[in-house]
Amino acid sequence: MMEGRDTTTNLAKAIFQPKNDYELRIKDNFIRARLKKWTKFGILEKRENEGKTFYTVKPESIFIGDATLVIETQNETAVLELGKGILFKTNDTWFLYEYKS
Repeated sequence: MMEGRDTTTNLAKAIFQPKNDYELRIKDNFIRARLKKWTKFGILEKRENEGKTFYTVKPESIFIGDATLVIETQNETAVLELGKGILFKTNDTWFLYEYKS
């Protein structure tokens, strides 16, 4: 498991275990694109220092726990227990992913 700061290249190696340099570059670019997208969504903060870019998770954007969906209408309330989930609050909406332990 990775801890602390690291490069997108090392992250790509740890996650994807690429077979060659070409595959490593593709996976590195994949990670960079996702980090940029998550920054645009407001889930990550981007900081640059000495020519390097650092990304930090915004703790107020991520919730982990038991998820329940409640929809209220004028006549009734529907409650759906979703189980464990990871909820991401973005600039415009919410994303919920099922969490399986």
